[in-house]
Amino acid sequence: MIATILHSSKSFNAVDYNERKVAKGTAELLEIKNFKYLQTMGFLTPTDLKRYLMDYSSRNDRIQNAQFHVAISCKGQEYTKEQLLEIAHKYLKEMGYGAEEQPVLVYAHHDTNNNHIHIVTSRIAPDGHKIDHNNERIRSMEAINRIMGVNRKKETKDIVNKAFAYSFSSLGQFKAVIESSGYECFENEKEMNIKKDGKVMESVPLPMIHSHITPEKKSETAKRKRQLKAILAKYRQMATDKEELKLLMKKKFGVDLIFVGSKDTPYGYHVVDHKGKTVYKGSEIMPIKELLNFSQKTQDKSYVEEYVTNQLKDSPRLSLYDINKLLWRRFSLAITQKGQVQRGIKKIHLYDIKKDLLATLRMNGKIAWIQTFSPKTETERSMLCRVFHIDEKNIKIEQNADNSIKQQESARHLHDIIDHTETDKVFENLHEGGFFIVRNDEHFHAIDMRNNTIVDFSEFGIDSSKLLNRNHNQQSAGHISEGKQPKFHINDRQIQKTTKQLLESDSNGNINREWEVGTHDNWDDLDNQLKR
Repeated sequence: MIATILHSSKSFNAVDYNERKVAKGTAELLEIKNFKYLQTMGFLTPTDLKRYLMDYSSRNDRIQNAQFHVAISCKGQEYTKEQLLEIAHKYLKEMGYGAEEQPVLVYAHHDTNNNHIHIVTSRIAPDGHKIDHNNERIRSMEAINRIMGVNRKKETKDIVNKAFAYSFSSLGQFKAVIESSGYECFENEKEMNIKKDGKVMESVPLPMIHSHITPEKKSETAKRKRQLKAILAKYRQMATDKEELKLLMKKKFGVDLIFVGSKDTPYGYHVVDHKGKTVYKGSEIMPIKELLNFSQKTQDKSYVEEYVTNQLKDSPRLSLYDINKLLWRRFSLAITQKGQVQRGIKKIHLYDIKKDLLATLRMNGKIAWIQTFSPKTETERSMLCRVFHIDEKNIKIEQNADNSIKQQESARHLHDIIDHTETDKVFENLHEGGFFIVRNDEHFHAIDMRNNTIVDFSEFGIDSSKLLNRNHNQQSAGHISEGKQPKFHINDRQIQKTTKQLLESDSNGNINREWEVGTHDNWDDLDNQLKR
């Protein structure tokens, strides 16, 4: 569990940040607390929330940047949003923000692989005093450790004992094993101090470490070194910098690269092979200059295509959006929807990428986008796949997905359009609202292209009489059927029009600048093959 304190602000711009996520459907407001009269008003704008927080904070006019903004993230889906909310309550109390009248906003984000929440409040207490901020980052980690029941002292002892089980031939290699677990090491004349969360957790006598040093048996390690060299040679071509290379090696092979020297210009490195419990001197595998030489010939079409091909071999579901993030960071290149490779912000056209590579990337983007609808049943998956011409094996059923909030929002929008629109205009207005209608006999579903969800008319009590009263032959461009599957009637022109509008509205892209890793903009990779 990680708690990351983010930037302060005078204007509480964290509210804008989180509310934009809510508007996009990638976050939700889990809790609003102690906003008094605002909570009786129903719909609230970001401006309303910010103004209240600034007015509240004005009770102490000596504090310029009163915003307190923190993100709490767990590993994967280890904790639900409800459990994270409970942790947030305990965390706020531990950090001094637990007063009864303290205004608090808690948002759950679901645009990354790691469940996480964002908390926004004021650094001013209800009585007007400034809440203690001294050593808050250290106190923040200590608070999280206490809440999660982490005994850092015991954990450190265990790490040291495990490190002694590794084969290492120098003091530096022992340090590399410890540092691979996220600790810092520094020694004096007598002992090695091991540090975590800004504090020394353990001190190990140097003679004890020296007693475990064993000379490397080169005849036994030669084969493994050759393997590691081949792996590094391949993956350094796929990484944009040394940090990304470190992540790739750790994730795929359980190998840590521990660099020695300054962060930007290391002069050496160690290779910690956790599988074999052995530490190697990096220079005996690959010279550091060769390892960290990430510059390549960006003008070479064959090299860029090979780079894209290798990335797809390693991660077959990469989309055009994913590849462009990598290409831009490494080469200042980007591939357009038409397959043109362009350089820099001036978008200089260099060459066209292979059609088969482009088709794969675009299809992957289309699959990723369709998956964001989170189909919970075979019927929903079948509907999406047949409408958008995707093999069902590419889309997973997400039985545990919680779409209730998005569905309720979409249902309210549907009710509003249908109830306030004349019969002859209903389809047109639904299309403009981002909905496209799927019909099975007299049963209707709406696919909300803006909210990425599916709404069953009968489930939400939506009146379909206006749709049934329209001449079916005039509204449907055809039907899709497969074996004994129900016939879903669709309007291809509707797909084309709605898709085009949404693509154009998001044409500038929406690159994630979140502190956490990983999100996708749904429309950047939508395949033009939705057209008839």
